[in-house]
Amino acid sequence: MKYINLKVSEDDVPDYQKSIIGNKGYSLLELVKIGVNVPEGFILPTDICREYFLNGRKNNKLEKLIAAGINTLEADTGKKLGEMGNPLIISIRSGAPVSMPGMMETFLNVGLNDEMLRDCQQIHLLLSYLNFVKTYAWAEKNITICEYGFDNSNCKKLIEAIGQYKQQYYLETGEQFPENITDCMINCTINVFHSWNSDNAILYRKRKSIPDDLFTAVIIQRMVFGNLNDISGTGVIFTQNPITKKKELYGEYLPCAQGEDVVLGISNPKSIEELAQEYPAIYNNLNCAANKIEAHFGRPQDIEFTYENGKVYILQTRDMPNLNLH
Repeated sequence: MKYINLKVSEDDVPDYQKSIIGNKGYSLLELVKIGVNVPEGFILPTDICREYFLNGRKNNKLEKLIAAGINTLEADTGKKLGEMGNPLIISIRSGAPVSMPGMMETFLNVGLNDEMLRDCQQIHLLLSYLNFVKTYAWAEKNITICEYGFDNSNCKKLIEAIGQYKQQYYLETGEQFPENITDCMINCTINVFHSWNSDNAILYRKRKSIPDDLFTAVIIQRMVFGNLNDISGTGVIFTQNPITKKKELYGEYLPCAQGEDVVLGISNPKSIEELAQEYPAIYNNLNCAANKIEAHFGRPQDIEFTYENGKVYILQTRDMPNLNLH
């Protein structure tokens, strides 16, 4: 039992079945094969999750397996987990063998703690950690963190807000928010496993006649930051206009935003045409990647992307849904 590396520089990526690496992992490896820019990372196959449940919600190999994957990821990225100056920060996502959108947990910005951010002057890291604390509190303890008013362009105020969030966590649980990054990684991975058996996921599988014994893979990747600066952002596009059926990019993006901000609807996104006008080089790179992806899969695609400091990364692709908008 081992992890599968998403090494972008590999020319010959082995073939894996979706039942082993999940639908999302399969798509990412296909992108690697055709040379599309994908954040470095690795996949924990579905067998890891299956063993966890069959062994009474235990997997003694999990910590060593993740540690081995992180060592490889550090070598691939030149970044170190927990390093002050050049930290490796990761996302931990579910990857079921069939598409189950929105049914399972996703954790972004794993790999930070108070010690690393005590004197931090990087707004994007502080905002990212603030979001992680909220996500972790809900997933681990079902705590909804109260929104405090704070200036999201002021480092001191953001550090204070993180402290307020952690104080609420302590008051509601009697426990300190975990500062050990390895513990956070393990807990987040286990929460992804548990989300396979969440009420929503079970109901979704029942409605879609999806077997309960498939289990989920887990995808761990280097974070790319759409909230880094003014030439960073995130978005979702179709490779075909669902209204006119014309082959063109159709979708939305948010400048200086992160992760799931577009799909969560917390800000007003811009149309993808505005990206073409404002940053034509970024748009052209995105368009080239989208054309390559659609040609490879042979169907119009639904693509999630982030651009960090002007560089485009593809986070996920799936067949475009058959929308009837007339």
